[in-house]
Order: sequence, then C-alpha cells, then structure tokens
Amino acid sequence: MGWVGSCYRSLLGRITATAWLLTLVLALLGATAAGSSAQGMASATPSPRTTPSPTAGARTSLPPFYATQTALAPRLPAGAATTVVPAVPSAPPLSPPFYATQTALAPRLPPSWSPTPTAGPARAIGTPPTAAPSPAAVAPSPTPMTSPTPRPPPFPLSPGALAGRTLVLDAGHGGRDPGAVHHGVREADVNLAVVRELRPLLEGMGARVVLTREVDQAVAPGAGLDAELQARVNLAGRIGADLFVSIHANAHEDREVQGAITFYGPEAGFNSGAQRSPRLVARSRQLARAINREVVVATGEIDRGTRMANFWVLGGPRAPAVLVEVGFLTNAEEAERLAMPSFQRSIAQGVAAGVARYLATEEDAQFVADVTLGDGADVAPGEGMVKTWRVRNTGATTWGSGYRLAFYGGDPLGGPPSLPLPDGPVPPGAEVDVSVPLLAGPEHAGRRATGQWQLQGPDGAPFGDRLWVSVRVSRPPAVALSPSLQAEPAPGRAPAPLPTDRVTPLVHPEVTYYEATGHNLGFGFRRFFDAFGGLDIFGYPRTEELQEGGFTVQYFQRARFEYHPEHAGTPYEVQLGLLGDLLTAPRRPFPSGAPFDSTAQHRWYPQTGHGVHFGFLAYFDSRGGLDVFGYPISEELPETNEDGSGRAYTVQYFQRARFEYHPEHAGTPYEVQLGLLGDQLLQATGRLR
Repeated sequence: MGWVGSCYRSLLGRITATAWLLTLVLALLGATAAGSSAQGMASATPSPRTTPSPTAGARTSLPPFYATQTALAPRLPAGAATTVVPAVPSAPPLSPPFYATQTALAPRLPPSWSPTPTAGPARAIGTPPTAAPSPAAVAPSPTPMTSPTPRPPPFPLSPGALAGRTLVLDAGHGGRDPGAVHHGVREADVNLAVVRELRPLLEGMGARVVLTREVDQAVAPGAGLDAELQARVNLAGRIGADLFVSIHANAHEDREVQGAITFYGPEAGFNSGAQRSPRLVARSRQLARAINREVVVATGEIDRGTRMANFWVLGGPRAPAVLVEVGFLTNAEEAERLAMPSFQRSIAQGVAAGVARYLATEEDAQFVADVTLGDGADVAPGEGMVKTWRVRNTGATTWGSGYRLAFYGGDPLGGPPSLPLPDGPVPPGAEVDVSVPLLAGPEHAGRRATGQWQLQGPDGAPFGDRLWVSVRVSRPPAVALSPSLQAEPAPGRAPAPLPTDRVTPLVHPEVTYYEATGHNLGFGFRRFFDAFGGLDIFGYPRTEELQEGGFTVQYFQRARFEYHPEHAGTPYEVQLGLLGDLLTAPRRPFPSGAPFDSTAQHRWYPQTGHGVHFGFLAYFDSRGGLDVFGYPISEELPETNEDGSGRAYTVQYFQRARFEYHPEHAGTPYEVQLGLLGDQLLQATGRLR
C-alpha cells in the first residue's frame, strides 16, 4: 500500500522538486510507479470533458484521448503581449515584503540549470516552450539545502516537565496493513518500535501516555480505512489529549532521498470534513517545528522541514496534532538504520525533546474582549478610529521585543501592515490591550468593512486567535443645491478597488510586467515561475503580492504562489496553494477507482485511491508530476462547460490543478489544458471583475 499516504490519504506531499523525470523514465521502461511516495506539490481545478471515464480496471473501449499524448500550450490569445520593464541605474525600493527580502531566493530546481531572471524579452504567447534541460541537469538532489548555522544542543528531558499533560502516541498502520515495505523492513514495525521507546521517555517527564495500538494489529479490526483512522482520532477525544503525535516511516520513488519530515494539518480540506481553528493550526505548526528540529539533532538525519498536509489524523484531534515521518525506507542505508533499536531510541529521544521544547516555548494568544469598536459599530466615511482588543498570553513564552500585531486579511481599513506590541514584557497568563489605528475611507461608504489581525512572533510566524474588526460605514449625507447650481448628474461612484485591478509597472531588473493582466512578477516568485513552466503552467499573474492566510501570496490564472518563511533556505520556500482541494471541498471525496497494477500507460496512486492514464499521464509526467500538480483526487469524469455552450468535457482533478481534454483541439498543442483555478477562486471570492 505504500507509506503513510496509503493509510492517511495524503493530499499533500512535497519531498523533492524534480522526481517527475525519474518517474517518467521508470514508466517508459515499464516499471511500476512507486505509489508510496510522499512527494508532490500540486493544485487542482474542475473542468468539463466529453469523453466518459472508464471504469476502474477496464482497459477496453478507451476514450479517444487515451490514444494521444500532447503537450500543453498557453490558453491565452496569441496577441497578448508580455512586457519586460528595462533596468534603470537606480531602482526605487519595492514595497511588498517578499520583493524586499527574498531577492536571493533559489528556485526549487537545481541551480545548475534553473533560469536567472533577466531584463530580456519574455517568450511570446503561442511560441513553443523552452526546451527541457538534459536529464543529468535535472536529476533530483537527495539532500536539501543545509544552513551554515550550527544545530542547537538537544532540549533537556527534565523530570516533571510534562506533569499534568496527556499525550496520544499513534503508531501508524498495523495488522493487515504493514505500511511501506522496503529492503525487508516493514513500516508498521518501525512505527511501533519507536512508540514503545518514546512512551517511557514521556512518562519519565510526568506525562500520561496512551497508545492507539500496543501490538501489531489494527485499532479498529475489520473496519474500513476511514473508520480505522477515525478510531485513532476518537481515542484522543475520549481521553482529552493535550497533544496527538503519529509516527510513520516514509517512501519515495527516488531511492536516494532520505531525511525527517513532520506534518501538521490545515484549517480545512480533510476527507473527514474536519475543520481546525487558526489557533489550533498555529499550535500544531509550532509542535511540528519543535519535533522535527529535535529529531534531526538526536539522529543526525537530513532536515526536510515541516509541511502542511490534510492527513485524516491531523484534522480530527481537538489538540495540536502532528505526523512525524522518521525516515525513508526506500533508501537502503536509512532503512537499515530504521531497523536498528539504537536508532529507534534516538528518534524517540528526539520526539520527546521536541514535545518538551514545544511545551516550554509555545506561543499562544486568546482573545478576551473588544475594548473599542464592537462588532457592527457605525462609523462615518473619513472618520479615523482606533480598534483595541484585549488578549491573554496563553502560551509559555513572554512577549517582548520583536512581537507584533500584523494585518492578516480582509479590509485593512487604512491600517499599517504591522505594528509593535505595547512596551513592557507580557508574561504567560497576563493580559494586554493591543490597538491599531484605522480609517474609514470614502470607498467604504455604504457597506460593512471587515478585517482580521493576528499576533506574530519574532520569526514572523502568526500565532493565537485572529482578531476581528467589523464596522458599518454610513453613506455621506446628500447636499441639496439650488436649481441654478445643480450640475449634470454625476456618474456612479467608482467601484472599490480589487487586488486584480491593473497596477503601474515596477521598474527593476528582476521584475517582469505582464501587460496582458497589468501585474508585476519578481524575485523569488519569478524564479519559481520560470523554473516550473511559466505561462504554460501558471498563466498570467492576476494580482500583485498580497497577504493572505498569514503568508505572502500571489495569484495567477491557474495557481496561487505561497511564500513560506518557515521553510526559508529550503526548496520548499515557495509552494503552490491547494486550489484543487479548496475548490472541490464540497464535492469530495470523489468516488475511488479499483486498484490496479501500474504500467507505462496507467499509474495507480494508493495515497488517494485514484489512477492517471494515457494522455493525462503523459502530460502529468512531462510537466512536473507530483511536484507541480499533486496527487489525483478524482477519476476522469465528464463535466459541463461553464461558458454557456452546454458542451461536456473529460476532466480530472488533482490537488493543485484540473486537467481538461479538449477534443475540438485534437492533434494540436491545445488538446490538454489546465483549468483556470486561480481565476475561479478569485471570481468566487468577488476579487475578479
């Protein structure tokens, strides 16, 4: 069945940036594609197709597209020009944070061939894409970038440090489900051995520890996969767990890949339908970072960082929850180490130290009360105001220099991007009033304006409850004029500006301005854009960089780029948003297909229970595979086009994309197209005119 994804239905995995080429080579050789990989950075979008999807396992009467394997060309008119702004001797400073701070960001592909932004002209729309680099140039690096900063000493395991805490330890897989099996080592056995070593370490620090399984058996024998996973979550709820830690071993198509990864869950997107508060996501992120740091210190493993994933067991617990991938069984050397009791003890020591570090350094904040401007307060256009919230420090760290209140999303109401907290330390348990100056501008007249704010630590990571301001802005009174002074009726008030409205070009040698949509693309985001297919994959930029969900993001016609400062200096600093997951959430889970043996033309992904075939598979492999599109989250299915024609198309959803088969373009480069998921989300949220 493969690594944790086969059990936890991973819809997210980002292990290597370029394993797609190796996958394609193996496929062409007729090898079985490794369905147990934890890689994948992709997005998905829905789109219609005319050809019905075959039933799983059937290999007769295949749709016409199965016989074709074509490349994608851009979906925009050939006349839409791209403008590159020339360099000037002294460029002004750029305002967006990512522009100013990430000028040296490396792309997620090896720098030996990744393009460097220049001021030269961009490729015109409709021209063939740049030739792919040679296989030698794009071979995935098994070792991610390392920081020159020396690693800290292990966090001490002090007696009593976890007194009064209840922890659930989940040894993944078990019973009939062995997990990944490579080099004679079963994942289920490694997981259980680590948990058995970990339990006494945590109990020695005063914790109450409960295991989801203590022997090699399922937690809910005889139940289906969903019920098995939910049984592990239910245990944490019954005992009121303070933390939930799931232990797994990893697998990858590239057998050179090794290292430790720790996952935490997002706010939504789980197959279980679970929802998690922003505060709980932030606490889980902190726990994941602490554990992964200490596991690397204790074992000397490669640090592959922390990542967000919608595994079932990360959505249900009402406590911080993480899933620790302790190493790769597909790597022969690491598999040998993972089978050694001494290495299993080292992993356990790292996890225990990470738990202790998290509980000793957790940053958390709880909203207490609105001090000024209660929800729905009435204000006049042009009126200045100050919004004040009272918050309590519910973490373990004193807030001091470097802690800030930052704008999160919604309408900033003229407020600053961020501002420092009031002078004076705020120790755990203390309360403090935090304020932000606001202004109701004329563009807010006659409507409700709502914005969100959140505290940030010195590292820029958000934490605690989100703080809301919501006011009703009245319309200015009409001024009566005498008939002799009355002018022609004034045109209607200009609509409020949207982030997709055209902007002025930024003059900088590392910034490209796209005249087609009127937006700039520069520095780290531009490098990622160029390295992973540019206009062919992502389309034109639809917005400038903006703050959303605690991250700097930028929307494109088919994608959303996200800057993750918690992965600074690693290949995962820029990631694609899971638009496919987000836009199909009300429809999931899609019906699964029946498992089959992968071949060069058909590949089965047990992580999500779906297959990819023929032309779609060829396009998937040639355009970045899991790293760009993520796992398939549906089978091929017919959908009606939204252009009013009523025409149906064959489509397939992925985590970050929607593949569309256009038979009207059969035999041309436009036979396969990606759905405009970025546009779709912007339209659904009222940000695209």
